[in-house]
Amino acid sequence: MEPQNGPQSGPQNEPQSPRRFRVEFERTGGFAGMRVAASIDSRDLPPEDAQRLEENLVAAGFFTLPAKPSSLPGGVDSFSYRITVEDAWQKHSVEFGDATAPEVARPLIRQLTLLARQKGMNLSENQ
Repeated sequence: MEPQNGPQSGPQNEPQSPRRFRVEFERTGGFAGMRVAASIDSRDLPPEDAQRLEENLVAAGFFTLPAKPSSLPGGVDSFSYRITVEDAWQKHSVEFGDATAPEVARPLIRQLTLLARQKGMNLSENQ
């Protein structure tokens, strides 16, 4: 998902548009048992948000993360995450909890949670 020509291209050093990708995000659990979910298409985001999302996916090594950790420990108040990313070449899904989320994936989780809340999609209690 890294830009083919580096982060900038063109004689005027205009930022290159991020590639198109879709993200399915779901966060469940927590103290109130809330579910936050969203379908996010990079084309529907402001360019700076789409670029930051792509950078977070690359920084997390998303397409190399294991689909599920060996265990999903977590307390009653912890969150569980399910993230699926699809671009023109590949599709990959991961599931993990607060305790098993790789540190490199935490900025991605924070951004996806924020984007899901902003979209206001499928926000409900105890689903």
